[in-house]
Amino acid sequence: MREAGELFSVADPEYFEPPERWRPADDEDFAALVPERGNWIRKHHGPWCHLRCTGAQLPEQGWKIHVSARAENAVAVLETVSAYCFEHGISFKFLSRRSTLQAYNLKFAPRTVSGKFLALYPDEDALLPALDALHGLLAGQDGPYILSDRRLHDDSPVYVRYGAFTSRYTYTPDGRRVLAMAGPEGEPVPDPRSVPFRLPSWVSPPVEIQNALRTPESSEPFPFAVERALQFSNGGGVYAARENETGREVVLKEARQHAGADRTGLDAVDRARYEAEMLTRLSDVAAVPELLGSFRYWEHHYLALEKAEGMNLQSWVATHHPFIGHAPTADAVAAYREQAQQMLERVAAAIGEVHSHGLAHRDLHPGNILVADDLTVRLLDFEMATGLDDETTPPLAYPGFAPKTGTARSRDRYALAVLRLWLYMPLAPVYVLDAGKAVRHAAAAVDWFGLPADHFDATLRTMGLPGAADATAPGEHGARDGAGDTAGAGRSIAGDDPQGPDALLASLAASLAATADPARTDRLFPGDPDQYLNTAGPASLAHGAAGVLWALQQAGNEPSAAHEQWLRTFPRSRDAALASPGLWDGATGVAWYWALRGDHEAAREQLAPLRRDLDRTTDPSLFSGLAGMGLAALALGPLLGDEETGALALRAAERLRDELFPSPHTEALPAGLLRGWSGAAVFLARMYEATADPGWLDLARAAVGRDLARCTADDRGTLQVVDGKRRLPYLATGGLGVALGADAVLRHRDDAGLLAEVPRLVAGARVRLMADVGVFSGRSGALLAMVALERHLDAADEAISQHLDALPLHLVQRDTGPRVPGSGGVRFSADLATGAAGLVLALTAVRDRGLKSLPFLGIEPL
Repeated sequence: MREAGELFSVADPEYFEPPERWRPADDEDFAALVPERGNWIRKHHGPWCHLRCTGAQLPEQGWKIHVSARAENAVAVLETVSAYCFEHGISFKFLSRRSTLQAYNLKFAPRTVSGKFLALYPDEDALLPALDALHGLLAGQDGPYILSDRRLHDDSPVYVRYGAFTSRYTYTPDGRRVLAMAGPEGEPVPDPRSVPFRLPSWVSPPVEIQNALRTPESSEPFPFAVERALQFSNGGGVYAARENETGREVVLKEARQHAGADRTGLDAVDRARYEAEMLTRLSDVAAVPELLGSFRYWEHHYLALEKAEGMNLQSWVATHHPFIGHAPTADAVAAYREQAQQMLERVAAAIGEVHSHGLAHRDLHPGNILVADDLTVRLLDFEMATGLDDETTPPLAYPGFAPKTGTARSRDRYALAVLRLWLYMPLAPVYVLDAGKAVRHAAAAVDWFGLPADHFDATLRTMGLPGAADATAPGEHGARDGAGDTAGAGRSIAGDDPQGPDALLASLAASLAATADPARTDRLFPGDPDQYLNTAGPASLAHGAAGVLWALQQAGNEPSAAHEQWLRTFPRSRDAALASPGLWDGATGVAWYWALRGDHEAAREQLAPLRRDLDRTTDPSLFSGLAGMGLAALALGPLLGDEETGALALRAAERLRDELFPSPHTEALPAGLLRGWSGAAVFLARMYEATADPGWLDLARAAVGRDLARCTADDRGTLQVVDGKRRLPYLATGGLGVALGADAVLRHRDDAGLLAEVPRLVAGARVRLMADVGVFSGRSGALLAMVALERHLDAADEAISQHLDALPLHLVQRDTGPRVPGSGGVRFSADLATGAAGLVLALTAVRDRGLKSLPFLGIEPL
């Protein structure tokens, strides 16, 4: 699961929400335990409660103290540390609720936040006394190791890290916008808050801290040589390694103490020890990797497992599914159908062997199935295994493969049933929003693969849904043992009675507008978790209010006055100095929106970050960097009557030409429109339009060429961006984005090479199967691109219709109308990049057969 996915999924079953909104039954308000004090300023910001003594001046930077805790000892730790801070006048903050502390320690929470319960900001004189005192006061308490820090003593949860005490930003040489502190000459430099701990080279620690910063030496060498990391989670890592004594290749599973807890409180070490027991009981099952050893080293627990060959089933399907490619042959479809059936039979046989030992896997999903080249399958991850008749709900579950209730045996049967359908239609995560989507998916799989009409009847009935042979309507069947929640299955999709694009656009726009909540101060519309990770995110074009309101306006729906008032107010309620200047992720996109609406004063107010960072950023992209900033300045300068803003477009183009295009770090950008050089090509082509200087068009052509060099042809004649084993046909990162960059050049120059490549790039997105609906990485982006590139395409109407016809695979009906699952399919999104606003924009483009003021295309002026 995406790192932020679980953290932002705990609070609400339908939308991504900040973890501080989670209210489980055992929640506790920690802030209520810390009394108000007359001479202390108390503020709540996000998940944190901040306290500062009146008149105290917080240092700009220094040695920050973190205190770790578990949910079980958090109250005692909070009471002890807060009392010390009050007595000695040290500013501090703490997580306001027990639930947030729990959320930050979940298995798939970001590793950089795990364990951080309190943060203290002592001045230089108070640092060492505070460290000594807290060590004495907290001796014997424990919590997750804070990976971005260093612990002072093994028997207390007190950690230190040097860095900024207040928030500000700078840019890394490779273009990332990161938190900053002052360097040795006072200049802003990156403040490394990542894993592992890093001490700035110019900082000289006090002698008392130096010992803690030394890497401890173990009395015994680690018994394995780690060759590479395979994956990380908050609970630990998985590594490819070799045994020192024998040279045997193994897989090491690392479990961190007190970290990666599940919702029952068991941590990664608890689960590792339990998994070792399960693997021992299953040692004679051929499909289960052999446990070679279980041991503790330092504070971590490790399982050494037999190395099994192959890739997980998720990756196998992404590599082999015929409808991820363009126009598969009948032979390719038949071959996949045969392989899928063979694989399913082998997985079912393996699960049958596990059941014969009295155990159920209880967490069966594509990520836990390994497939070798000869289709031999192995089952992984037995942390959730249990007795066949166990009816408890497992604390960890993969979206779409886990029923709400049932015995462990029936849970495996349910997962096998979903897997049978998933192999043909890998969209199962949406079943957490509507299990009834499986009916539509089964019908599509039967059609695409030429399967018997009743092929998935057993699957659907196991899920509590009607099969093809059933005459009753979906939703009239109750849930069976392990079938889960079938509420809403009878209204499973917008499109069971197919709507035309115009009708769908009207109902979708109304449903989208209804998701707004102007009473909230943290966001107006629900969207991707990324909106919460950036100061300007909730207002931005990509994930925030500006993008949604703009899409509605383009579709012919006048934005609500209350919604626009929210957008006016939001940036002023945050520290504008922290806002990104980006077109898509920051304040420049909000300025674009207000300019589009004719409010020039509001637009000017949002341009300060652009002016501030234009000469600082090393990001060339359209999404957050110079290309987007330059494109906005080029359009907004004349519109606002602001020559200074207009001149910034030239400065952005010059920096792209003279500094960033020659820079080595820009050669490794992900190819595509939003993140790669194709977006810069769009901006540079617009510079040519504005100046008639052919040098800008030359540079635009070179920029597209850089992205084209990242593309690879396949045996079907398509040209796609390749990232590892994945072929990316998308707009933000992928072939469609490169095609749009090429088209920006072709509008002004005949170029036979580019002209030949555009249809091949688009062909990569003329596919039946896409996992998401969004503009950036899904069908909405494909629709927009095909309208924009229609002049280059044969049978453009057919290509557009193919994506329109596939929308019912994704859309979910609610009482207010259709909703759009966001990235990953597990929660609805209203935003432009991943959700409903993007689809509204795409359907508007299809309806009008034109594009209006699209800031990522820059084809038509404001």
